[in-house]
Amino acid sequence: MIGFLKSAEALDIKVKDVDKEYNRYKWQVFITIFLGYAVFYITRKNLSFAKPYLIDQLGYTKLQVGAIAAGMPLAYGLGKFIMGGVSDKSNPRYFMGLGLILGGFVNIIFGSFQSIASFTVLWTINGWVQSMGWPPCGKTMKVWFSNDERGTWMSIWNTAHNVGAMIIPFVVIMGVKMFSGSWKGLFYLPGIISVIAGILVMVFLRDKPESLGLPSVEDYHGDIVPENKKVKEGGRTSKEIFVEDILKNKTLWSLALANAFIYFLRYGTLDWISVYLVQYKGVNMKEAGWAFFMFEFAAIPGTIFLGWLSDKMFKGRRTPLTVICLGLSILAVSAYWLTDSMLIINLSIAIIGALIYFPVAAIGIAAVDIAKDDSAGMSAGWTGLFGYFIGATGSEILVGYVLDNYSWNVYFMMLIGSAVLAILLLIPVWNSGMVKRKTA
Repeated sequence: MIGFLKSAEALDIKVKDVDKEYNRYKWQVFITIFLGYAVFYITRKNLSFAKPYLIDQLGYTKLQVGAIAAGMPLAYGLGKFIMGGVSDKSNPRYFMGLGLILGGFVNIIFGSFQSIASFTVLWTINGWVQSMGWPPCGKTMKVWFSNDERGTWMSIWNTAHNVGAMIIPFVVIMGVKMFSGSWKGLFYLPGIISVIAGILVMVFLRDKPESLGLPSVEDYHGDIVPENKKVKEGGRTSKEIFVEDILKNKTLWSLALANAFIYFLRYGTLDWISVYLVQYKGVNMKEAGWAFFMFEFAAIPGTIFLGWLSDKMFKGRRTPLTVICLGLSILAVSAYWLTDSMLIINLSIAIIGALIYFPVAAIGIAAVDIAKDDSAGMSAGWTGLFGYFIGATGSEILVGYVLDNYSWNVYFMMLIGSAVLAILLLIPVWNSGMVKRKTA
């Protein structure tokens, strides 16, 4: 009897040790990918703050500056898919760390040139390097966080880009001061920070629980892994993964196409706020800037709350809540369109910001949820490819064409139409993301 009690006590201690180690490493990897992804943003969006310097000090036209920036979203969208496949075969700590280091070097080199051709090539390369950020984060969330908690954690992580965007003004102002008022400081300081962050990611990020002697996340939480999601022994080639898990996956196609229209709604709203308010509503740039800030600021509590709600109330089913968010976004876009009150306009923009980032995150979460462990990065990258190639690019080119040739009314109808099309595409995958538990 005494021996049995001692064995039970030893087993209890072992279980407690596993719990302690699991929680410690979960927090460690989460904080690492959160801060690391935020740093990616300061080497991605700093060009926006450099544009006035390039125009005033180097004499570039607005068209030339716009051409420099154009390669970023295309390279990022394509790279997010291709590098997603590479990340599935790589250790995320080194893959993400290398991306930050390369992004830092590209920014530092960017500040050392002054020709349009060099700027364009370097910023396109930066777009590709930036695509090394999301896939390893998605893979890390897949292997460290259970299906029914991933919505909360991933929604919190998704605010990293909002945090990164919010600290950019402080970093670039400090950079200009540090480098004697030169525009080069806008790239030198973010580049230095990114290199340091990349090294720290390599130090603190971890691959998967099993590499540390811990049970897999499915075993630890008691999740049942369906047979069609198990990875066969010996691994699969990238071609096999692409054909089996991407091209033949109808659910992933629905998610990817829906993501294109969600991105159109996101960027179609955000990127044209200042133009609409200044040129059409006649407000000053300060008021327009406040509306832009409210969009990003409201996204943080909105995304976190909705992610938590998807886990607790919807039990890991992201699609129903995504559809609700898109439906409410239609109402907010309509209010934004049909009012002259700046109070209602700001409130409507804030509501859109609070609602739209959960669908953005949910598509990525859903792609990871339905993927096998060796295809999580490629699956998420596939949805990102559609989001940037069709959604983000369309929100610039198509919206610009419509505003030049038609009216703001048509623009708002396009935003509403994109939300409706996203809803229709999500209906076939209504129950994706459901989790099953092992019974004792």
